Amino acid sequence: ATALLVAALVALTSAQVFNLDDIDEVRASSLAVHYVYYVGSGKDDVGTGDIGATLETQAAVVPDTRANMPAGTMELAKYSSCYIVVLPAKGFDDIFQAETFCDKLRDAKANLPGAAVFPVNGEGSGSQKVPLVKSGAYFLGVANCGHLSGFKLSGTASLKHTHGFLPAIDVNMVAFYGACLAVYSLICISWFCVLASYWEDTTEVHFAFMAVTVIAMLECLVWIVFYRLWNTGGADSQLLLAIGNFASTWKVVVLFRMAFSARFAPREGEEGFCEGEKPNIVLLVWWFAAFHFGFAQYYNASRNFGGHSLMFDALPAIIATALIFIWVMIRMATEVSTLAKINYDAQASLLRKSQAILMLATVGALIVTVVHMFDPTLGYDAESWAGHILVSGGFSQINFATALCLAMCVWFPTDELQASTYQVQSTSGAESMPIGAIFDDADLEDDH
Repeated sequence: ATALLVAALVALTSAQVFNLDDIDEVRASSLAVHYVYYVGSGKDDVGTGDIGATLETQAAVVPDTRANMPAGTMELAKYSSCYIVVLPAKGFDDIFQAETFCDKLRDAKANLPGAAVFPVNGEGSGSQKVPLVKSGAYFLGVANCGHLSGFKLSGTASLKHTHGFLPAIDVNMVAFYGACLAVYSLICISWFCVLASYWEDTTEVHFAFMAVTVIAMLECLVWIVFYRLWNTGGADSQLLLAIGNFASTWKVVVLFRMAFSARFAPREGEEGFCEGEKPNIVLLVWWFAAFHFGFAQYYNASRNFGGHSLMFDALPAIIATALIFIWVMIRMATEVSTLAKINYDAQASLLRKSQAILMLATVGALIVTVVHMFDPTLGYDAESWAGHILVSGGFSQINFATALCLAMCVWFPTDELQASTYQVQSTSGAESMPIGAIFDDADLEDDH
């Protein structure tokens, strides 16, 4: 019996056009799983034998010059034991049996229903196409049923639906981010009208809300372009992926920085709790952790071979979020206590409401992160994909937009606050300070 070594390798790309050149040396007597395809048309047309999904390979085996003993060109031209295989993920353990798998490959039509098998050798296979007839997740792998090693694959393996190259789980992402863009645009226009109507009462915090909304709009626009290009060309743009991930995390950084910097009560010679560069350093650490987790979540779908968890990818972001939350809550509690002593009840009430919003948003974000870690919508059955759009972006966007709108309502510019004109005079005769202003670090350090 042929011994098979099963190796689940992390995919280097998440595109539906998989570059076989990225695979390392194909070892003798091995089966390596490299990618997960999500196949479906939104309905399972098994009865017609057509769900609008076609697999295509253009591949050849070539000597691996990095191997200790590269295989010879003539040897590879005659080699007939290497296969590109696409197997249904559901029931994969039943299909794969070390003693009989290679025998099944040699008569795949009879022994592996629902699978696609493409023999490949040194002369190249040309373009081979196979339609898939059942929705679900499929493993893309490379099987070497012989004893020859020292070679690798060159070429591509692609999956295209009638709608394009997008995986079935992401087919509605363009429409989703289009809806998000419309919502954020409405928020932006409404807030612009508020600022225009209450111009004399506006402060830096109100303009920061506008900046955050614009960042959210740009994020949605980037994701729309990202998924459109992926759908038409088959390859995901790493640049757009980075920009979209940057925008989705940076808008949160701006809100956290607003919470760190907001200050009402005057200080007399004491260094404020959040002065200096410490908040910026903590926020930078949080941003890096969240940015990394965003990438890990994105690539998780294409390497969902079973048993993989995002727990360790999410842990740094969770710890950083908890640290910032505690820090800001203590900062606000200290400020509320100070305001209560000098009878600034309106400002104290505003900060209490801000604390409540921060608590709700942070708890929501942690719940969303846990759902991301154990994504229940990445099952091998197409029926489990219905809620993937909520897990991949819906819950986080709803949580953020809700927190943003609540914060805007609480910090609505009013005559009562008079944030840009009303001055608090320090009892020691220190320079007056605007109520509700957002200061940069230099202002905070120079305030005595």
